[in-house]
Amino acid sequence: MDEFMMRYGVCLVLCILGFILVIVSYLAQRSGRSGGWFLGGLLIAAGFLLSPHKWLALLGLIDYGYWGLPLVLITEHIFGKRFRAAYDELGISTGRKDDSREIIVTIPERDEVLEYPFITCCLHELTIPKLLFSVYEDNEGRLFLLADKRTIGSRPESIAFEGDHIQTEAFGAQKRTMTVLIEIKDK
Repeated sequence: MDEFMMRYGVCLVLCILGFILVIVSYLAQRSGRSGGWFLGGLLIAAGFLLSPHKWLALLGLIDYGYWGLPLVLITEHIFGKRFRAAYDELGISTGRKDDSREIIVTIPERDEVLEYPFITCCLHELTIPKLLFSVYEDNEGRLFLLADKRTIGSRPESIAFEGDHIQTEAFGAQKRTMTVLIEIKDK
């Protein structure tokens, strides 16, 4: 038993912790939280690299973070292209920053309030609910929201602000509809 623990003790501890972290991270992601990408897989790989069976370090790749990162980068690029194409259609070439105002996003179902600097044509992303949005100004100075609800086949849609606020809906966890209130406030 002592020889087994000398050979595999650290490997067992690291692998058990790694598998626990992979499971917790997966469950967190399913419930709409971010989880701890890469850490579980890294511990599994390190554990097996310290064992005599180094090829088992490939089991560290079961951590979905290794597969999720390229997917996130590709989708960000695709959505960025969609918004640039929408700006071209609308004739918007550049954005501007206004330090005297800010964008306040409220999600009542989550009791969450987010603050962003007021920069037109700047892409913002909400994870829960799934919404990509940007505020832009037309040639007459009116404010609009360009929003993409991140569903299959969706395109960014333009919605005019009603005064200084706008309300829209997006899908949250388990395809539940959530309300998103976006306001432009003076600092």
